[in-house]
Amino acid sequence: MATAKSQTPVEKAQSAVTAAQSNVNTATAAQKTAQTTYNTAKSGQDAAQKSVDTAQKQVDTAKTSVTTAKSDVNKAQTAVDAAQKSAAKATPAGIQDAQAAVKTAQDIETKAQSNVDTAKAQTATDTTAETQAQNTVDQAQSAVTSAQKTADAANKVVNQAKAAMDTRTSGSNVQAAQTKDETAAKNVTDAQKNLTEAQAKQKAADAEATNDDAIQAATTANVQAQSNLTVAKANTAAKQTAADQAVAALTAAQNALQSSTTTTANVVTAKVSTALKSAVQNYLTVYKKTPSDKNALGAAMQKISDALQDSSSVKLSYIGKAADDSTTFDTINGTNNALESMNASQLLEIQQTIAGGINALRDALGISGTVGHVELNQDAIDIAKMYATLESGADITQPATDLSNRTGIAYSTVTATPNAHSDDEDTAIAQLVEGQSTRSMKNIKQLVLDDMIMQKLFTLYLDQYANPTSAASNDTAMTAAKQILGLTQSQLQADTNGAPSYFGVWDSEFGPMASRHDGNHIMMYRMAFVPNVASVFADKAKFDATPIATPGVASTSTTVSDTTTLQAALTTAQATNAAAQTALTAAKAAKSAAQSKADAAAKTLADAKSASSSAATKAAADKAVQTARDNLTKAQTAKTTADAALQAAKDAYAASQQDTATKQAALDKANADAKTASDALTAAQSKLAEAKTALTAAQKKVAADKTAETTANDALAKAQAAVKTAQDKVTALTNAPKTLVTAQANLTAAQKALTKAQSDYATAEKTVAELTPALNVAKSTTAQAQAQLAAANANLAAAKHRLTAAQRALRRAENAETIAANVARQQHRIDSEAQAQQGGYHISDNAVVDHNQQPVAGWKVVNGQMVDKFGNIVSFNRATKQAQNQGRHSLPTLVTKPTLASMLLG
Repeated sequence: MATAKSQTPVEKAQSAVTAAQSNVNTATAAQKTAQTTYNTAKSGQDAAQKSVDTAQKQVDTAKTSVTTAKSDVNKAQTAVDAAQKSAAKATPAGIQDAQAAVKTAQDIETKAQSNVDTAKAQTATDTTAETQAQNTVDQAQSAVTSAQKTADAANKVVNQAKAAMDTRTSGSNVQAAQTKDETAAKNVTDAQKNLTEAQAKQKAADAEATNDDAIQAATTANVQAQSNLTVAKANTAAKQTAADQAVAALTAAQNALQSSTTTTANVVTAKVSTALKSAVQNYLTVYKKTPSDKNALGAAMQKISDALQDSSSVKLSYIGKAADDSTTFDTINGTNNALESMNASQLLEIQQTIAGGINALRDALGISGTVGHVELNQDAIDIAKMYATLESGADITQPATDLSNRTGIAYSTVTATPNAHSDDEDTAIAQLVEGQSTRSMKNIKQLVLDDMIMQKLFTLYLDQYANPTSAASNDTAMTAAKQILGLTQSQLQADTNGAPSYFGVWDSEFGPMASRHDGNHIMMYRMAFVPNVASVFADKAKFDATPIATPGVASTSTTVSDTTTLQAALTTAQATNAAAQTALTAAKAAKSAAQSKADAAAKTLADAKSASSSAATKAAADKAVQTARDNLTKAQTAKTTADAALQAAKDAYAASQQDTATKQAALDKANADAKTASDALTAAQSKLAEAKTALTAAQKKVAADKTAETTANDALAKAQAAVKTAQDKVTALTNAPKTLVTAQANLTAAQKALTKAQSDYATAEKTVAELTPALNVAKSTTAQAQAQLAAANANLAAAKHRLTAAQRALRRAENAETIAANVARQQHRIDSEAQAQQGGYHISDNAVVDHNQQPVAGWKVVNGQMVDKFGNIVSFNRATKQAQNQGRHSLPTLVTKPTLASMLLG
């Protein structure tokens, strides 16, 4: 009986892949059917909801109409009541009394007008007196000024007469003045010469600099253009900052409103196996009891590793309903294209999804009370980003030091928390099913949960290490998985009492990055966990603890009662964002225009300078001429002063030649004239003081007149208002019967409108009541379809995961088979060389024969060389040498353990 041929490992692996692919195909079909069913149900629900919403809108409108109509009735009733009271008072006697009140009010008005006229006349009279007082002050001031000049001249004559009394001094003064005058004259001559020379150089420079005006104009235009560009750049930067802040605020408002309308603050749900939950909790128990016992910790970590070998041990599902979840990305060249093309607000949603996944997982495992939740924080994000974008092999010392200094986080925490030394390379999110040209934001979020959390957990596989116990306590091994669970040594040493951690995450694929594929960077995924405990900070005052909205953190959840406020906040954020984006677009356009103008102005200036190389020379020549002119003017002024001083000295010397009696008489007369002038000045100053006192009094009287005039005007205004009130009362009493009829007609119309509004309101409420049952049925149908779709999605994800695992197993089997084939071929060659040596194989007549000249079966000659039956070329000399030195050889048996890279990459 024939025995069935057993399958090779590769064939078994291929069969597993085929079966897994079949399961994926079946699950995909089921998922599509469930999706169609859900879409149909959702459309029905949306239509029913729209009908109810429309009817409810009619109810709201009708209710507003009823409120308005009630208000109108109340107003009309009030008008009727007032009209009835007026009609009751509208007797002949009442009207006569009202007319008498008008006459009294008019008399008071007439008296008030008379008082105003009197006050105005008094103000005019006193203003005239003030003007006359001012004229007197002006005349007195003029007299003082004239007397001062006379006194100054008299004092000058006194000084001259005193100088004339000393002949020797007068002579010396003449000589000194003559020397100064001659020096001044020489200075004028030198200055004139310098000006003439400077003008000659200026004329020569003018002949060379023919384009100076163009350069000046171009320089002015360039300075203005560059200034405008600087302003435009600053404005664009400010508008960009405002736009970024508006986008972040909009995202936060959307997330806050979304959280308020769901039964949980998280956008991710987690399901874990009992075995995994028990293993993780046990590890924490062991750590708390014996944190230094590596053997105990290794055994506890082994249980977690074993539990994670079940692909269904953990499942994370995105259940959020963000505003942009339906946004699609081009992924024809790879799923990661979506991450690369995301803007800042979209990447924030990805980071929030990851944080929500970690929080949901820790809650499901029942360990949040020990390892805490995570909350997104910008400083933590900066740490993760720094490590994920470093060049391959870069020294982390300086960037880590800079981050520590800026954030206040201890250097040891900056380096330990994201595990800077981990060799975990990453390919972000993998496209498990090829051929999808686009993917939605919602789908990308689910893939992020699958690959950046779940797949990281599955790498916690201790059997791949030669020393599992050591790997369990080494933070550089299986880093990401341990971080997610909160089980790294650095995390547990910081806190085991549930303190939250500031969280940051970054992947090399996040956003546009030109250096991503430059060959100097490896693909990396980094998370930063900063426990909120004092021991991890060097200077916490520097740390920006501002939280970013994070799913799964209790403090960020919002109750449904806040929906109205949150909706209003969202509306405001949307309007602010729209305005910010419009302003940013306008600023960018203005910046572009300013840049073009600045470039053109710079070119114009360069061209002008290039056309005139002597512009600087001309400017220097112009400056030299101006300086020479200024110096000549100063010299001429000094010469005039010196001339006057010389003449005065000469006059004084001439006077000093007279006899003493004559000089004394001149001095006495000068003193007498000076005293007369001084007395006249004193008298003029006294009159000026008297005039100023009179002016001040006149000004005070005018101010009092204006105050009285204002009081009179106020009294007149009150009297005029009283007249109008009295006249209005007469008119009201006269028209009271007609006013009452009109008010009663308005009341009837208002009551009729109220009756109609109440009827419309009742009809609208009835319509809503009739449509609501159909909406409830549609919601129930949609909920059932959604549950079936969720199950189909979960089944499809599990099938895809199993397919990926099967594909990796196939690659490992193929690699193992290739290695085995290479080992076998090498062994055959060595055996053939030994066989050739022992048998004396050689070539004879183009055939391989042994030492007995017998043909060797299976061997042949190719290109003059012996080839064994396995196709190996055998060299006789080489075989001889090896036989002499070593005898028969065989390759050593290779014993290997799988590595992390081989598991991830197959």
